Amino acid sequence: MDTNDCMVNHPSHYEKAVADNRLHPECIELLDIITQGLPGIIALDIGQLKYLYRFGSKAEEGMTKREKAIQDVEKIGWYAEDAKKRWLRYSDLITQKPVTPATYTTALLVAEEFAFDKPEPLKNLVRAVIAQAMLLTSKDQDIVKYCDCVDQLIEAVKATTDDDWN
Repeated sequence: MDTNDCMVNHPSHYEKAVADNRLHPECIELLDIITQGLPGIIALDIGQLKYLYRFGSKAEEGMTKREKAIQDVEKIGWYAEDAKKRWLRYSDLITQKPVTPATYTTALLVAEEFAFDKPEPLKNLVRAVIAQAMLLTSKDQDIVKYCDCVDQLIEAVKATTDDDWN
C-alpha cells in the first residue's frame, strides 16, 4: 500500500493502535455506534466528532498540537450548532432507543476510546461530549446539553498550554 492509499483508507490520525499497548477501534467504527438512529444531516453533524477522536494526534505545518486541537474542537462546535439549528426539523426522524444499563456501558466504552490519549485536564469533558452525543437517540435527548458540553470542551482546550500536549 503506498502512502497515498494509507492516508485515504487508514489515516494514522484516525487509528490509535499501540499508543497504550492495546489495539483501539478505528474512528469510523465508533462514529457508527454514536450516530445510529440519527437522521442524515444530524448524523453528519454529530459524525464530525471525528475531530475529537484525532485532536492532539494530527499535526499541521506551522501549528502546535494545541493550536490544531483548538481548530479541531472549534469545527466540532460549528457542527454542533448546525445540528442544534436543524434539530426541530429532523427530531421526529430520530430512532429512539431505550436507555438500558447496556446503553450506559457502551457509552462509557466509546467515550473512553475518545478520551484515552487526551491531556488529563480534558479527559472528563471529552467523555461528557461523547456521552451526550450517544444520548441524542434516547428519550432523554437534549441537543442543547450536547452543545453546552462541546462549548465547555472548546473553552477547556483553549485554556491548555503547549506543555499539556507533549
